[in-house]
Amino acid sequence: MTEAAIDAECRSMLYEIMREDMEVNSGLKPRPENADRILAAATQILDRRNQEIKDLEQKKSVAVDELDSVNGQTMLMLNETDDSRREGFSSGKTLRDASTPSL
Repeated sequence: MTEAAIDAECRSMLYEIMREDMEVNSGLKPRPENADRILAAATQILDRRNQEIKDLEQKKSVAVDELDSVNGQTMLMLNETDDSRREGFSSGKTLRDASTPSL
């Protein structure tokens, strides 16, 4: 959807809101210039929300990268532990020998 189409849709929604307000309170008079101000305010709110979303997505990306790093380090440590156990078994130690401290 183009920016102009979004703008037109927002204006339409705002005019509908103004029309409904007039039905509820007949003392209100529609003022199209107010719709422009409301649209500008709504646009600012949406811009801030979009920026908040971008900031959260960036934080999420950093957190995922950190988690991947920790997972990688954990896997490396597990592999090193497995390798050292295999070396112990291949040198003739039994499971009991590997778990019993040398005197």
